[in-house]
Amino acid sequence: MKKTCIYLILLIVQFTILGHAFEGDIGRNSKEMALGFTSTPYSSFLSNPASVGEKILIEYTSSELFNNGLFYDSITAELSFNDFVRLGIGMEKVQDRDALDNSGYGQQLTTFGVAWKSPQKFQLGLNVRQESIELLEQKIGKGLAFDLACYAGPWVFKGNDIYLGVIASDINKTRVYGERIEIHPIKPSINFNIFNNNVMYSLMLKQDEVRMGLEYKPVKGFTIRGGLHNGQPTCGFGFEKGYFQMDFAYWMAQAGGFYRISTSFSL
Repeated sequence: MKKTCIYLILLIVQFTILGHAFEGDIGRNSKEMALGFTSTPYSSFLSNPASVGEKILIEYTSSELFNNGLFYDSITAELSFNDFVRLGIGMEKVQDRDALDNSGYGQQLTTFGVAWKSPQKFQLGLNVRQESIELLEQKIGKGLAFDLACYAGPWVFKGNDIYLGVIASDINKTRVYGERIEIHPIKPSINFNIFNNNVMYSLMLKQDEVRMGLEYKPVKGFTIRGGLHNGQPTCGFGFEKGYFQMDFAYWMAQAGGFYRISTSFSL
C-alpha cells in the first residue's frame, strides 16, 4: 500500500515533502534549523553559497523526518585558502528506512561550491547541485540546479555588526522523469544578520515566508538557539570543545515535529 501511495505522489502531486525533500527546509544542518532555517555569513555553504569560514570543516548531519521512516543524512567538507577562497563539497540523501513498510524511495544531492571573500567586506559564492531520485531501487529522475549568493558586511552601528545577504536558489533548476521535464522557478531571499557580543539575530525574507532566529552564548563553548519559520517554532543548542562541535535542533512543524543532530570538526 505504501509503495503505491508514494508512486502516485511522485507522479501526480509534484509539490510534496517526498518529491521535493531537499527544497526549502530539509537540507539544513542543526544550527540553521534551530535558527528558524535562516542563513548567516558563517552558515554551511549548502544554505549560504557565499559563506567563508573555517580553514577546514567536516560536518555530518542526521535526522528522521516527521517520524515516518524517512531519514535525512548529509556530510560536507569545506576548505578555505587564506580566508579569501572557500571550496566545498556536500552529499545529502533522503531514504526510506522503514523496516516494516519500505517504499524503496531515495533522493540524493551532490553539491559543489566555491566562494570568494574580498577585503572590502564582500562575499560571493556559487553552488552547482546534481540530483538523483530512486523508487523501488530504480532511478526514476534526475536534476540540476545552481545557487548564487552575495553577502556584504559587517557594517558597525552602535556596537552592532550588521550583515546583508541576497541568495538566489534553484537557478535554471530542471528535473527529468523519463520524457517529462520540470522547470522550477528561482527562489530569491534577503537575509539580515546582527551580531552583538554573545548574541546574534537573524531574519530571512523568502518569497511569502518570514523566518527569524536568535542565538545566545551564555558561556564559552555553549550556545542556545531559537527561531520561527512561518510561525512554526524551532529551538536547539550546541556544545563546542576545541576542534569538535555538536549541535541539536528541534522543529515543531505542522507536518510533525522532529529533531536533528550535527557533529563537526574544524581547524
